[in-house]
Amino acid sequence: MLLGIKITVEKTTYSLIPIFFLIIQTIFANHSIDDVYQYIHVLDKNKSQLMLVFDIDDTVLSNKEFINFHGEFSIPNINANHHRANLLQMRESHELYRWAVNNHIKVAFLTYRCESARLPTMKNLYQQGYRYWDQLILFQEPCNYHEISAMRYKSNERKKLSEQGYYIVASIGDQVSDLQGGFADLQIKLDDPGYQTK
Repeated sequence: MLLGIKITVEKTTYSLIPIFFLIIQTIFANHSIDDVYQYIHVLDKNKSQLMLVFDIDDTVLSNKEFINFHGEFSIPNINANHHRANLLQMRESHELYRWAVNNHIKVAFLTYRCESARLPTMKNLYQQGYRYWDQLILFQEPCNYHEISAMRYKSNERKKLSEQGYYIVASIGDQVSDLQGGFADLQIKLDDPGYQTK
């Protein structure tokens, strides 16, 4: 437990807090979900403003069965399937989500899905046990994926959340593009589902 601990050597007090945050902010580390629980417990912040930012596809809802059935990842096919609202829950992420809600930690879902998929996305989340959130952020129409990368888009949206006063404890996703770009203390990389978005 580093936060709040001070070391006294020869009557001189050194705080570990600046060093700790420097490490967190400047070194990309592949943390585990367990690290989120531990980090929040020692984080000296008002819990009412703490937030976890989850990706959706293959982070909280699984495309695995759909991709296995079709044998490939295709954005048009995946987008069409989003409107069916039939993806299944991913257990480990759901456990972290439930813990956050029960402990009054804010939750944001940040996805590269198009805004046109908002209603089926909400339906699918609700059906799979994700019934409370503070922000559900989708890619605005006309959803031109060539104009901005997933990494840049998600970094910009986390920046906006930070400017709104949220303290983003962790960004959780299956893609590196879900995590890069700052504005989160921890980056939680889940298993790669077999495709990449940049």
